[in-house]
Amino acid sequence: MRNDLMGYTRGQQIILTVLACLISGVILTDIFIINNPHRKKEPSFTPDSAFMAQIAAFEKGLDSAGIQTWNNTDQQTVCRQTFAFNPNLIDSSMFISLGFSSRAAGNLIKYRAAGGKIRSIRDLKRIYGIDTARVTELSDVIWFTTEQDTVENKKESQPQYEKKKYFSFGLNSADSATLKRLPGIGPARASMITRFRQSLGGFHTAKQLYEIDGIPVDIIDSLTAYASVETDSIKTIPINKSNVKRLSRHPYISYLQAKELYDMRWDTNHKGILDIDDIYKTKTFNREEIERLLPYLDFSTGQ
Repeated sequence: MRNDLMGYTRGQQIILTVLACLISGVILTDIFIINNPHRKKEPSFTPDSAFMAQIAAFEKGLDSAGIQTWNNTDQQTVCRQTFAFNPNLIDSSMFISLGFSSRAAGNLIKYRAAGGKIRSIRDLKRIYGIDTARVTELSDVIWFTTEQDTVENKKESQPQYEKKKYFSFGLNSADSATLKRLPGIGPARASMITRFRQSLGGFHTAKQLYEIDGIPVDIIDSLTAYASVETDSIKTIPINKSNVKRLSRHPYISYLQAKELYDMRWDTNHKGILDIDDIYKTKTFNREEIERLLPYLDFSTGQ
């Protein structure tokens, strides 16, 4: 050190020596403080049991006030809510929102997908990974009716109707209420029968039921076996007094046929159409159509 200071003036040597002493003093002081066994340490905070009890009471107060608390379940944040639910119908997201883990929610869905049914609190607690304590907390808001039970209950609640049976009936006198009591005949088919009967003027034979579109043949077969026909109630058409419009309203007479019948009345020297032989002379009717129409024709010529 002395040799190193030879190149400086005496004043410079004094200054450098003082600086060296100060630096050395600072270093030695730090070492002494760090290694001093009597040095006071900063106190660390450790919560006691009373403090933890206060925290628990505070959180419980939040729950009772309806304030949601947050719990970490299966390394995810879950909001614990409370609402009525059916474990047989609820989805996984709603199940998790009730405070259950995603693992328990997944196991519940898998159990249901495999055909499992939850019918009691005990069944629900058997789901692998479920929080049984949380199930107990929610026991008052859980209901267990399954979809199958709902369908069965709905069937049981429906009125049981007596099976319909065939009975004898008058085809020209039976109203819609009577017809609906017959097997295979509901409101729509009963209306079809009564409307066709009205347009005809009454049934001449039960076989005319086969002419109604929309009623299966097997049902007609059964109806004809029990139907009686009162022909004295048939309403006939005064063929010599009706205009074209009136004639063409009958289901067995087309417009062209009605026009020919109307014109024929004047071609016979105003004597009118006297009998079936006159109709056989027409060009628009064939024999089968004439025979079908005959029960509905009135050949009277008087006023």
